[in-house]
Amino acid sequence: MRNDTGSVTNTLYYNTSTKEVTYAQIGAIATGYFTGNQAIANNTPTTVLFNTASGSQSSWYNPATGQFTPTIAGTYLVSVGVSWSPAVGTGATQIQIQKNGTGSLVSTYSSIDNVNQNSQPVIYTVVMNGTTDYLTVIATTATTDLTQNIFGQAQITLL
Repeated sequence: MRNDTGSVTNTLYYNTSTKEVTYAQIGAIATGYFTGNQAIANNTPTTVLFNTASGSQSSWYNPATGQFTPTIAGTYLVSVGVSWSPAVGTGATQIQIQKNGTGSLVSTYSSIDNVNQNSQPVIYTVVMNGTTDYLTVIATTATTDLTQNIFGQAQITLL
């Protein structure tokens, strides 16, 4: 649980069947975010590379590869908020969360126009093994523009 200051609290869990004690940190423990933006080429699925990481487990996020790799096994809530700059023309955008570089766990589609900034939130729960499992955020645009700029952040929270 979070304490009244909103910070992460530490919790010990005892499994009565296996007699094991495990330790977990509850709260938003890894966040990747932009300090600028990223250009996404038209019709090219692109790994979102948040260039800054923060949180108690910020080492779980690799800004060079865009991979969140938790080192504690468990169920995680992943929330991604990406905003697209207004397009010169019109078209569609997609944000998806992938596990281990294949398939799409969840995705959201949206239209984009030349006036409005387009925000796309994606929220999903996923079980991670704490060793080899990783998550990436993929952005795709199909517009009359050649590229679109995105900005935003992603958070991973141990439930």
